[in-house]
Amino acid sequence: MLALFAAMDDLVVVRNIQGRCMDILTPRASHLLYKPADQMLGRTAHEIFPQDIADAFLSYIQQALKTQQPVKAEYCLNIRGREPG
Repeated sequence: MLALFAAMDDLVVVRNIQGRCMDILTPRASHLLYKPADQMLGRTAHEIFPQDIADAFLSYIQQALKTQQPVKAEYCLNIRGREPG
C-alpha cells in the first residue's frame, strides 16, 4: 500500500481529528506542501495555515470522521508566494 502512495503525484496528508499532521504519504508531491514536511509533522492546522484555511480544514476533517464518508472540499491556497495557475 505504501508503494501506491509513493508513486502518486497527488498530495496525501494524514491528520487526526484535532487537525494535527500525523504523516505525509506522498513524497513525489512535496512541491505542493504549504511548508516543508519537517515543519508540518506533529503540528495542528492552526499552527501551519492562516486562520480561515485552518478552520475550514478542521471542519472537513471532523465532518468526514463523524459521518465516515468522504468530504469534497475546494480551496485556494498560495504556496510559497505563488498564485494558483
